[in-house]
Amino acid sequence: MRTSEEYLRYNFSESEIKEFSKKLAYENKQLEELEEAKKTVAAEFSSKIQSAKSQISKLATNINNGYDYREIKCEILFDVPETGYKTIKRLDTNEVVRVEEMTPQELQRDLFEEELSYENQ
Repeated sequence: MRTSEEYLRYNFSESEIKEFSKKLAYENKQLEELEEAKKTVAAEFSSKIQSAKSQISKLATNINNGYDYREIKCEILFDVPETGYKTIKRLDTNEVVRVEEMTPQELQRDLFEEELSYENQ
């Protein structure tokens, strides 16, 4: 007897179709999970990319401008350069920031300091 193989139609049995259905459901769920993981990772990278772009922009601005604004500790010198004025001076460079008139409250400060010194005696 001689045999050969032919490429012919094969009808699946009910049990084979049932097994394919289970595999299809499993693979579909796997695909959904992978797509969700991809979205999460893409969002994380987008956030990291945006943060890097922001840092680059800030550094480029600092380089172009040559300065930045920061909170700098200053000393207030009352009655300097003359009575009724105050001088505000940077503590890091000793540079005078500005000279301006003292406020009415600042002009009265000595009265309150004298009262405190009498109370402590």
